[in-house]
Amino acid sequence: MRAPILLIDLGSVYWAAWHSSANDEVSAAHDRAVSQVRRLADGFELVAVCCDSPANFRKDLEPTYKANRPPRDSAAYEQLRLVKETLSRDGLLLWEALGFEADDVLATACRAAVASGHEVVVASSDKDLTQLVELGVTWLSPKTGERLGRDGVRAKFGVWPDQMRDYLAICGDSSDNVRGVSGVGPKGAAKLLAEYATIEQLMAAVQADPSKVATPKVAASIAEALAWLPTSIQLVTLRYDVPINWEQIYERREVRPLSNESLDMSEEEQETDSPEPSQDQVQDAPKQDRQLAPQSSEAQQQQLARIPPEQALVAPPSWDLGLEPTSLGAAYKLATGLYNSRLYSRFPSVEAIWAIIIRGREMGMGALTSLDSFHIVEGKPSPSAHLLIARAKSHPDCEYIEYVGGDETFAEWEGKTKRGKKPVTLRYTIDQAKRAGLLKSGGNWEKRPGEMLRKTCGVQLCRILVPGAMQGLYAAEELDAA
Repeated sequence: MRAPILLIDLGSVYWAAWHSSANDEVSAAHDRAVSQVRRLADGFELVAVCCDSPANFRKDLEPTYKANRPPRDSAAYEQLRLVKETLSRDGLLLWEALGFEADDVLATACRAAVASGHEVVVASSDKDLTQLVELGVTWLSPKTGERLGRDGVRAKFGVWPDQMRDYLAICGDSSDNVRGVSGVGPKGAAKLLAEYATIEQLMAAVQADPSKVATPKVAASIAEALAWLPTSIQLVTLRYDVPINWEQIYERREVRPLSNESLDMSEEEQETDSPEPSQDQVQDAPKQDRQLAPQSSEAQQQQLARIPPEQALVAPPSWDLGLEPTSLGAAYKLATGLYNSRLYSRFPSVEAIWAIIIRGREMGMGALTSLDSFHIVEGKPSPSAHLLIARAKSHPDCEYIEYVGGDETFAEWEGKTKRGKKPVTLRYTIDQAKRAGLLKSGGNWEKRPGEMLRKTCGVQLCRILVPGAMQGLYAAEELDAA
């Protein structure tokens, strides 16, 4: 058997990320979707990301297909475009064919993969794609991690994978606005297919003698549905003739840097062509320019990369370390070298390392110190507890912050501001951590509760005493990611 192939349904990953990030900044959907695809692809040598075409034949066949869905924000499609751009830069193969949905691209690729002797994993939240499951093909839910083989599909839906098309046509699909048989649900559909095997044989039996098929009520519903069932069958039937170039799966693709003219300049040019501004110039610079550095999402960094070299400051001009980068282009070049060294493999990409360098520089730290002090949690940079506590202790308003004591059930810290009349004591318990949902099975809170209590309690006291030093940041330990 040749190397296994992973086929990813990008739509099911991206739109789940878009809806789950409704209350976050717009780029959060990009970050979550890219992170999810990268996690899925990890460990696979052969991967293809399958995408929907803006128009597809099903809408031509039935104008009401998916017409029940509300119009999507143009910002959502822009983030989806950026997701594709990022994944392509990562070196992943993206397949899209005009007039076809990702499901059809997946079906065509899956059949070609099996014919070529590969095992296949189909990553999608869409149950329609369980009809692809056969010997050597597994369906994987990106959301839950659930895996289904032939027996798994049978156990979950009551029908075999090659009956899923008929099952979907009988049940209908409210999410796609596909009409089914009124009054017949999943159990009823499974029962009918267990007896008649295919929907065509069921329809033929109803036309011959409805009374022999089911109860009068169900038989009447099926007879009524005969008018639209042929269309429903076409809507849920996967196509295996999408014009993709199968041999592309074997081509090697290189990771490509962001498109930015300043990144093509030599480091010497970057250092000399953009003279370092004076302190007054930086203070008088537009507020929008100065706020670019803290933004850490990859989508925002793509916008950052397009800033002209003369505006490419990543921190106030305290450039007293000769090895430190002094422009965005130089910082990206350094990030590329560090990523290729494999010494910072906990960061998923060059852009992630670049963003951490920029974020740390904004906080006054060198590049390597920044990388040692940050973790990536849910696609965003999260500093370590030690970093936040150190920042709080060095804050002008802080008189002292110190650990008092504790064990594996509690931690206690004490601190005082210079303007405060008396010390503030904070005690944090393991019960509070449980209520906060931090004690996940196998996590650091379960392995090292005393340490996690100590760090979390210290950060929370810092947030109370000198909130300005925290700047809305949450330590990785608070999120059980240290």
